[in-house]
Amino acid sequence: MRTAGWPTDLVGTACLGMAFAAMALATPVEKVQLCHVPRGHPAKARVITASPKAADFHLRKHPGDQLGPCPPRCTDAGACDDGNPCTNDICTAAGFCDHSPVDCNDGNQCTADVCDPAVGCLNPPEAIGLPCDDGSPCTSGDHCIVERGFAYCQGAAADCGCLAADDPIWNLIGTTENLAPPTCDDNNACTSDDRCSLGVQDQFARCSGVVDEGPCNQCDPQIGPIGLFCASDPDCPSGGFCLDGCCDSPP
Repeated sequence: MRTAGWPTDLVGTACLGMAFAAMALATPVEKVQLCHVPRGHPAKARVITASPKAADFHLRKHPGDQLGPCPPRCTDAGACDDGNPCTNDICTAAGFCDHSPVDCNDGNQCTADVCDPAVGCLNPPEAIGLPCDDGSPCTSGDHCIVERGFAYCQGAAADCGCLAADDPIWNLIGTTENLAPPTCDDNNACTSDDRCSLGVQDQFARCSGVVDEGPCNQCDPQIGPIGLFCASDPDCPSGGFCLDGCCDSPP
């Protein structure tokens, strides 16, 4: 008895067709290049090719690994100098050059922190009136100001541990008792002889003192008098000049 089935030639053709279809549908796994740095042996770094999954494993398990080919080898920072003042030229322990961006932050809220590849870090003043924080709890309305070419944060004296405006002592100050205003601390390193006083407009008790400017007419509320000292005109910002050891600017 003969069993019904596909002719042999048709079966073979069908199998080949299925194989070719499977090959057409299969998506080859893309390989990536990886610079592998063995732990404790940076000098043996080499380029390997791996699947994305294997590359991810390497990057997590080996902190020194990085995607792409291994960068040029170096023995000191001088060999890594790229001529760009906006990058740090470092020769890592693995013997590779690292060109991470330089940090141009000058710690001043009232200046911009930018880097020009032609000259390096620049810290021009921000917009006058820009809100900031002078770090003193005894000031309010802190904002950026620019004086004599310098930018810094300054606020108006505010209440800081002074007697309330309705305290009876305010009725005695200035009378025959000759009672002096209570002393206080406005937490501003640029003032002295801090005293409580009542505002003329709002009768609000505030602490304020006499402003003590530095030798170069500059003062930081947190650290005290400062200034840009100089020996000659080139030591001062563009357009400025050296006067009595301090930088000045044209009126």
